[in-house]
Amino acid sequence: MQTTDYRPSPYDVRHIFHASGTDDLPFGAGKKFLNISPLLNRVVGGWTLGTIMWFQSGPPSQVSGGYATVNTADSGVVFQSSFTAAQLQSAVGVHRGSNPWVLTIDPNLIGANGGISSNYYVPNTIPGFLAYRPYVYGPHWFNADMSINKSVQIREGIRFTLQAQLLNVFNHATFSLGGLGATSLSFSQVTGIGPTQPRRIEFRANIEF
Repeated sequence: MQTTDYRPSPYDVRHIFHASGTDDLPFGAGKKFLNISPLLNRVVGGWTLGTIMWFQSGPPSQVSGGYATVNTADSGVVFQSSFTAAQLQSAVGVHRGSNPWVLTIDPNLIGANGGISSNYYVPNTIPGFLAYRPYVYGPHWFNADMSINKSVQIREGIRFTLQAQLLNVFNHATFSLGGLGATSLSFSQVTGIGPTQPRRIEFRANIEF
């Protein structure tokens, strides 16, 4: 018998919004403001701001049972009572508590031992039986980068440019979806860096001729 198994790609990010742009600040020679002297133009003229921003939903992660009882592959989980994968998806978020980590699933679903409560789902342990192996999408996140550029005309044919790049300018933390295994005792805990890095500032100077 031939069967077909459908599942999302690891890169299946459903919603992405990107925005970028640059703006020449209206100061200095030929601009609307502070255009009264060459010396002042050296200080306030020639500045440009740029930004790249994006917002997106999280990528998928498969819920595992922890027992390789189907041809040495994970056999999935068994949902308890009327709990469903859709309810698990609705519990995804960023939850901060007194512990030095973040939980990406509502703490009300987590038992006293740090694992998923058996009221919701348990690992399948029946040899040869393939249980449910759903995918859950991680929390959404956003990032913003910014650049500040200054251009100074030294003389004809020679220009000095200074650039500062602020990557993750707001130092906004992002989180990947923590482990959702039914046997994990650190269920949905995230202790490391997510999709973006901490804020980083870089400087660059050029002489163009």
